Amino acid sequence: EEGLSLLNSLGAVANEPKRRALLRRCNGWAAALVLAAQDPLAPPGALEATGEQDTFAYLLQEVYSRLPPKLQDFARWSSGLSELTADDCNAVLGMSNARQLLNELVESFQLVRALDQSGHYAFHDLFKSFLRDLLRQDQAAFEALAMRSAQHYERTGRWELAYGQLQETQALIPLAGLVERAAPALYEAGDWAKLESWVEGLPETLLSERPHLRVLAARAAVQLGQPDRAMRLLELAEPRGAAPDRELQAEIGVARAQAYRLQGLLERCPSSRKVTSRARSPTR
Repeated sequence: EEGLSLLNSLGAVANEPKRRALLRRCNGWAAALVLAAQDPLAPPGALEATGEQDTFAYLLQEVYSRLPPKLQDFARWSSGLSELTADDCNAVLGMSNARQLLNELVESFQLVRALDQSGHYAFHDLFKSFLRDLLRQDQAAFEALAMRSAQHYERTGRWELAYGQLQETQALIPLAGLVERAAPALYEAGDWAKLESWVEGLPETLLSERPHLRVLAARAAVQLGQPDRAMRLLELAEPRGAAPDRELQAEIGVARAQAYRLQGLLERCPSSRKVTSRARSPTR
């Protein structure tokens, strides 16, 4: 009710239903409402617009334009990171004063809030969306930032954040490379559903060049109790070239033995029984 009382006191919106609707759309972001209500240059009915696009465009642009240029630049670039911390901003953006700038944004119209005592911050959802739209106006710069962020998150072992950054680009080959490097760690950590999902999310043209990924996805399917799915993945992973890939064939044999064992049909695959004793953790 605090936001509702604020709008009542400002007299910015004519009736209570419209005030409540505006507060819902703005998530109670009081700072933006105050700025808009007090601005003599505000377009007529700006706060009462029924369409979100007009209302939000005005509020967000108004807030952004009042920031000093250094905070505008920092807010725009840092909005491209999946996780907002001073250390991440310093590393990805090549700076050393990110903590100071984050604290200034906390004090500037409630644009950023501290999430915990460990240094994690978050933009207001509406403002982050606005900033990312600005960032995407230069698509090449946006994708370069996503690549740098993904590399940073990978170096620090945060595979899911790295994956999310690359998904925002059209760089499928780097994404496939990331999945390939992350797959053994995901398997060992027991993140089998995630591993299977990431592998299956890659296009066929890239998976055909990386059959070891399908073997790992098959082993994950076994762990998830899906032997039939594992068998289909292993069939797709079978080498098609004239020269056999013995390492790949051994990996397929181990995974197939695991699937048959889950089905209670190990006797159907004598060749798999021979390699079962040599099963090891994935290395690719």
